[in-house]
Amino acid sequence: MAESRMRIAIYHEGPNYQVRVTGFSGKDVKRLKQKLNLDSASDALLRMEEYEDLRSDEYFDLTKSSAGEICFSCSKGRLVRLRELLDEEPGVQVTAGEEAVPTTEEAKQAVTFDDSFAEELGHIMEANLPFFRQGPSALFKGLALRLGVLVLLLIVGRLVYLQRADHYQDRSLQAIMKTVDQPHEDQGFFAYFIKPDFTHRSRLKIKSPLYIRGNRVILKGGLYVQIEGIGNLKASIEAKGNAPVTIRVDTRQGKMAIVGVLVGDELVTPKGELHYLGRVPVAGAPPNRVDALDTESRGAYVRVKDADPAEEATFSWMLGQTVSVTASLEIDLDRYLIGTDDFRFAIPKENVKPEIQEILDMAAAKGERAIVDMRLAGRPYPMRNRRNPREQRRDTNIVTTGNLHYITVQSAVLKNI
Repeated sequence: MAESRMRIAIYHEGPNYQVRVTGFSGKDVKRLKQKLNLDSASDALLRMEEYEDLRSDEYFDLTKSSAGEICFSCSKGRLVRLRELLDEEPGVQVTAGEEAVPTTEEAKQAVTFDDSFAEELGHIMEANLPFFRQGPSALFKGLALRLGVLVLLLIVGRLVYLQRADHYQDRSLQAIMKTVDQPHEDQGFFAYFIKPDFTHRSRLKIKSPLYIRGNRVILKGGLYVQIEGIGNLKASIEAKGNAPVTIRVDTRQGKMAIVGVLVGDELVTPKGELHYLGRVPVAGAPPNRVDALDTESRGAYVRVKDADPAEEATFSWMLGQTVSVTASLEIDLDRYLIGTDDFRFAIPKENVKPEIQEILDMAAAKGERAIVDMRLAGRPYPMRNRRNPREQRRDTNIVTTGNLHYITVQSAVLKNI
């Protein structure tokens, strides 16, 4: 095979190189174009304008002078391809700028990237592949690690929930009292963790109590309770704009221990005890009441607003009838008095059910206004009674006695019949 007669001269200034080729044949021109990606200037510009080939490197200018010379410009990287041409074509000589052409090893290294950095980069990239792409062993370890972290988070979340969450359940007073009679069995850690027992932790909500005096409350249905640990519940409710009351009760120790009383969102007492005092008779609705001039309503309680104990004509119409009086309630030894400074009626305590006497005593002690529905005796007290001055109209202004049927204090309509 004949050696090539090509002669190559390389000139450069800074990063730019100019390559001049002489002594080439037609075959050499073809190899130069293929190996070094050479195009004539007009072809390169056309290719770029039509967006057929947008390369990041420069295009090359190929011109053929009358002296038989090919000239093109390039950067340092293009000389790597020139080295490959020199190694493949025996006889080609570099007449100038040979030091600019990389050696065979340098060219091979540049083309294959076979160096320590590339190798280290390969190791780094392999080590940073997702665990599920690193083989079965890495897949198993990765899944086990992530599953372990998930289980740990679930355990911590469960412990936080058991420690911090409100485990008190809404129950009625009757349901809470039933849990007092049910013995509580302590749970071990694992049993409590898996299936905790909150049957003895209850929450009693009081939205519209019928009656409150101090720490004693009548709930709907007449359930009468005492909230030990708080002094004046009604004042706390009024201060919060009649907000509902929530009582947390723990019955694990066989009693209704209070672990918090809230009015609205304010904690008013952190501990105490809830006592059930019994059931007082309450009516679902107040009795029918009418004015004195309404003669069509038979069996109703006629409202009494005034009377003159000294003038029998002012009260004779009401004797033996059912009447209703709204006034302040008072205690007078063995009887209650209801009325005004001008007239009053006496209600013997012996005719009042024991379960509501305590309610009336509290209301009378505070001078609370009440609505008393009763049937009056058929005969009035005498004007003067020397044997028993307490049962005379003179000085006492008591007209006669009454047999209590209903008494309404606050929102509680207590039934005495």
